[in-house]
Amino acid sequence: MNDKHNKKLKASLSLFLNYMKKAIYFSLLFTIILTVASACGKKLPNNGIPFYIVIDSTMVQADPVTQGSSSSKIDEIWVEMGSQNLGVYELPARIPVLAEPGNYTVSITAGIKNKGISGQRNRYPFYQTENYAVTLGDTQEIKLSPIFKYFDITKFIIKEGFETSNSFISNMTIISDVNVFEGSNSGLMTVAPLSAVETKTNSVLIPTGSVAYIELDYKSNIAFRVGYESVVSGLTQRTTEVTVNGKDTWSKMYIELTPDLSRSQSEVFSFFINTDNGDSTTTGQIYIDNFKVVYY
Repeated sequence: MNDKHNKKLKASLSLFLNYMKKAIYFSLLFTIILTVASACGKKLPNNGIPFYIVIDSTMVQADPVTQGSSSSKIDEIWVEMGSQNLGVYELPARIPVLAEPGNYTVSITAGIKNKGISGQRNRYPFYQTENYAVTLGDTQEIKLSPIFKYFDITKFIIKEGFETSNSFISNMTIISDVNVFEGSNSGLMTVAPLSAVETKTNSVLIPTGSVAYIELDYKSNIAFRVGYESVVSGLTQRTTEVTVNGKDTWSKMYIELTPDLSRSQSEVFSFFINTDNGDSTTTGQIYIDNFKVVYY
């Protein structure tokens, strides 16, 4: 009797579980159908016709006395409109916006390639986000030309434009010829064939936990390295941050220091540029301008 009873109980339980599975399945299917139907029947903003925000170029406005040069290399922008994230765009950009006509705030943040590497695209933490009040509906396109400024809290621990000074201890000559990037002067490292040369700044203090970057404008007919030196327990430690390929026209690079400095046991740093010229006939020439070390 017990075996028969158990078999009937198991059969009843199996039927019940199958019934519940089917009930849950059809309930979920019905919910999905309702959701899709509702979405299909929903009216798109502005009848599905997008507006466009057009940004052809950007620039930086720096205080020449306290912040140095306004040179920049902003490769892309992060764009938001109200609470809507519109995405990341390379410049020049034509950004579609699907929204009802009306008044909105558009926020634009500058983006850079850390160390010139395409795979390391960062929001530059020292440039303020630019906000614009825009009205969608008057025209199909709205053109904006962001002018970014440094945050007021940014510290310019090194700000070398070679106009009235030279922060590099040796092997950096001030030139004032056709190769100058801007202003009257730039810096030049000359590297004889089959020679190695290094230039270095005086030591500066950057507190532990700081967000920090190097900025520099450069052109060069040979590759060179940029890094920093610190002293921990009497021992000198050196870190090369990046090897910069030669370029025959002026360019700009941003070099993030934050992760490495956060691991350092020192707060005192000097910064170097060095190279090895392996060419037996050509003299290396590394032009530098607007070498900045910034932090907050």
